[in-house]
Amino acid sequence: MNYDTFLKEKERVAKLSEQEQKAFYGKILEEEKEPTSVRLLAYFNYAVLFYYEGNFKKAIEIMEQFIISYQSYDYIPEMISCFNVAGVACQCEGDYILSRYFYTVALRVCRQHDAVHFYAYEYNNISLTYIAQKNYVRALEYIKLAEEWLPHSDRKMGAFIFLNRSDIYTHMGMFDKALCDYEKCIEEYDAHDELPDDTIICGITLYYAMGDMTKCEEYVKRVIDRLEDMHASEFIDACKVIFDC
Repeated sequence: MNYDTFLKEKERVAKLSEQEQKAFYGKILEEEKEPTSVRLLAYFNYAVLFYYEGNFKKAIEIMEQFIISYQSYDYIPEMISCFNVAGVACQCEGDYILSRYFYTVALRVCRQHDAVHFYAYEYNNISLTYIAQKNYVRALEYIKLAEEWLPHSDRKMGAFIFLNRSDIYTHMGMFDKALCDYEKCIEEYDAHDELPDDTIICGITLYYAMGDMTKCEEYVKRVIDRLEDMHASEFIDACKVIFDC
């Protein structure tokens, strides 16, 4: 299957059931033996389906098959996305060191191909692994590196950076800075629209830490309202935060 045919088929298959989508990408991986862009995209889309349903181990298993031989593939931007899916799936499994390794390799690939658009994303992702490990000093170092590269990235990345920095400052007890970044990501980067679930989760943590229980409970109710639209990883994160509070 050539690249253009794959893209057309991908649009058609997106309207089918998840099981039918999995069968489509699985079949491509069986038939497409050479390291082509089509095979790369099939790995990515196949893994994403399992990631969204919460089967993180399966998503990692699929992506590891690609990552082992990624140097055999010609570079396309989606190669970075493959490392990121592997990284976030590992993070959901609690393997933060392996997750950080995948993000670090992704950053190396970005540098090799001068893909400056992705630099902020990878520094942000690495920061998230340190947040998960409660190493907020290191997390802050990397989120500041992400901010340095923000002018080369997109608007959504700004929402990510200031939301995550707000979370870091919250855990460091620096509530004035945390609130400032939180309001900035909403007012300047439309975080409620760009990252609705992340914004709610961060808000619960922030307002609980500040002792504003009225605001905290308001955000908890927003989680309940969004349950049907959340992917598994976001639902798990929301539950953890609410339980911690």
